[in-house]
Amino acid sequence: MPDAARLRVVVVATAAVSLLGACAGEAGAPAFSTLPPSPSSGVTPAPSRGESVPPAVVPPRPAKPQSTTAAIDVQGVVRAGVESGCLVLEAHGAETTFTLVGETSGLVVGELVTVRGTLRPDIMTTCQQGQVLDVRSSGASTAR
Repeated sequence: MPDAARLRVVVVATAAVSLLGACAGEAGAPAFSTLPPSPSSGVTPAPSRGESVPPAVVPPRPAKPQSTTAAIDVQGVVRAGVESGCLVLEAHGAETTFTLVGETSGLVVGELVTVRGTLRPDIMTTCQQGQVLDVRSSGASTAR
């Protein structure tokens, strides 16, 4: 084979291999980058095989804050909350609503009661009505 023909075969073969390699790289490309992350990305690369993984450092949870308010007495009517299973107290003589938590087992919807408890702004509920009142005691009220 003359040198020019041999050179043409080598060039065509090299081009074909390059094109096939480029196509295979696109179709079979991994879904993630194999390049190390940039320092500004904030991502730590996973250790390679044989490297030990440092233990995860989990900061301790802060202590759950307790109520810092004194006990209060509130008189009102027990109502069913807008969310299932929630009880609220519509305060008598005021336009205030309290979500009742704590000792609520003796409370009946529609009953006029006086409850003693503490306001708990640190507690979140799914009831979505008024301030949370942690009930410690309750009783029927005779005043209307």
